[in-house]
Amino acid sequence: MVTSLFGASTLPVIQFEAPPSSTFSDHIPVSFTVTLSVNQPVIVTVNLLTADFRPHHLVITPQQSVVHIAESTTHKFENLYITKPAETIEQDPVQSAETDHQQYSAGANKLDERWTEEEESIRIMVEAATACASSVIVSDIIHRDNVPLKVIEVSHTIVRNTKETIWLLLSKPVVNINVFVDIGNRMLPVERLKIYDKLIIFSLPTLVLPEKIDKTSSSTNSFKIFLRNDTQQLELPVQLHISDTSNIQNTTEVVDKEALTASLFEFAAEGEPLALVKPLVALLGVFDNDGCSVLHVAARNKQNFALKTMLSVLCECSSEEERQRILNAPNVRGQTALHCAVRAGDPDCVHYLISAGAKRNVVDNNLDTVAHYLGEAYNDAIYKEILERSNSEEVENRSDISRENILAKKNCHGYTPAHIAVKKLKLSLLEALIEAGAPVDIPDNDGETPLLTALYMDDIDAVSLLTQHNCNVNVISNNGDTPLKVACRKKNLVMIGRLLDAGSTTDSLGTGDERPVEADDEDVQRILNGERIELSNIYAQNSLEEQEINELQGEESISIAASTDAATSYRLRTFKDDVSCLDYLTRLRLSKILDVEDKWTILADHLGCGHMVEFIRVCLDDSSSPTMMLLDQYEQVPNANLSTVTQSLEAMGETLGVHLIKAGNEQE
Repeated sequence: MVTSLFGASTLPVIQFEAPPSSTFSDHIPVSFTVTLSVNQPVIVTVNLLTADFRPHHLVITPQQSVVHIAESTTHKFENLYITKPAETIEQDPVQSAETDHQQYSAGANKLDERWTEEEESIRIMVEAATACASSVIVSDIIHRDNVPLKVIEVSHTIVRNTKETIWLLLSKPVVNINVFVDIGNRMLPVERLKIYDKLIIFSLPTLVLPEKIDKTSSSTNSFKIFLRNDTQQLELPVQLHISDTSNIQNTTEVVDKEALTASLFEFAAEGEPLALVKPLVALLGVFDNDGCSVLHVAARNKQNFALKTMLSVLCECSSEEERQRILNAPNVRGQTALHCAVRAGDPDCVHYLISAGAKRNVVDNNLDTVAHYLGEAYNDAIYKEILERSNSEEVENRSDISRENILAKKNCHGYTPAHIAVKKLKLSLLEALIEAGAPVDIPDNDGETPLLTALYMDDIDAVSLLTQHNCNVNVISNNGDTPLKVACRKKNLVMIGRLLDAGSTTDSLGTGDERPVEADDEDVQRILNGERIELSNIYAQNSLEEQEINELQGEESISIAASTDAATSYRLRTFKDDVSCLDYLTRLRLSKILDVEDKWTILADHLGCGHMVEFIRVCLDDSSSPTMMLLDQYEQVPNANLSTVTQSLEAMGETLGVHLIKAGNEQE
């Protein structure tokens, strides 16, 4: 809405370049941008109006009532807060008549009611005025945000005592917020608190527990974490558990100088590195601020020789109980050294740890076992080490195996290792899991089995593998989906046929509103009635269609994605175009190019994954590559194609990266 006063000869032109948001809050700054076209200097002022265009009793601070602009420009107003004014109605101290007092109180109450109603909405008015002309622009109605603050996502559900970093994703942006740990007698503020719009990052303080607290009691080793802003206090869905490290500290022996000297001379005489490490065996159970032992550090950094040396000393010089305690000790993220070795992708480290007796069934803070971590590995040798159990281990743990299958364990999202393999598009891992005895019909928190997950992702190879191993093809998810419903909804004729051949019944399509409308499609009906589509014919048809499209591209622009006819429903994405087919070596080479000067952030923007950048920065450590993490995250996006990555690299001018991907894909 624009109005003018005092003529139009020198009328400044003003409009919103970026209007204010549709909601406001007392503690969230308002920002907006205006463009001005002027022939002479103007004075720009900002004021508030009510929804019906009357002056508002609320004020905007800090006051920017006078902004001088000499020429046409774009100006951004930011860090403006909507606040209440100081009290303007005060009772006269000399007023003593009861009647006058009642009239005053009644008037004040009516004014308060009107103001309370007006405070729920505002308009922002920006005026640009010269000596003889004025233009005004008024925003749409901006409503007060009364939605309570909620925690949408949290990095950890269980954390330890030592300097752990946690991030929270909130339901709306915040500016002023505090986070505390309740230890019973007082609230301790967290450390290194950072706020990025809806993202909150902080580190836990080192807790000094009161002497009166029984540290051995199960009721006092878990403490709550609270988030507090000006109007709310939330208990975070995080449990803080105190790790008892007193035994470690008490058993750590001071290595004397004579023992160190003797080991040094032995190493000099025989060249045996074990001699250097033996005097330090008591220190193998010492942990840093992240709860990591030297075994964690060696595994994380792929130092397999150092790890082998330390494990040899540990096995020779420690009791079985002490060896197991150090081998399977979790860090603050709940990860054992074996978790770190699998995530680092070093098969030698994995082999040495398992040979030394590292357990496969330990879960981290997200309830992930090392079998879940295989989704991050790109080495079949690691699959074999984790999934193949030695005969001696079978006999020793026979009672445990009969009671619990570690491949059936769910993480905090309800995913089994089979779910992870399907989500990561790792067909060879899924096959290895099935051969190792992993169950394939366990549902996640949404009631989805790995088969339903594969169908949602249009992964025909995973669907075929699962149906060949007698998975339940008539399973029903929490939202009422069945495998046949999903396949019909996607009009994937090949998957419909495979499900029917595996025993899926047409009754699972449901009736009435539950039945997908695509089930009545002519092509779908043919498959339901017994016809089948050969996959080789589909690829041949795709090849012919692509050739025709290439011939027509010079004459007209064709959008393949917009086509929804029956022929397009046959089209399948070839497996080689999946990001999951990008081998580890190629990913490593790409990271050496894109980790430099934060080029990976540009790639993230091109891939439509700019929202992942801040999360990746939070998760980075000295041993990880942001490019590798970006590719891992992008791999989980539906229809994540290598061709999209290649096009993005071409747009960035990274021709070397394009050649690396093409060379790696050709080798496949």
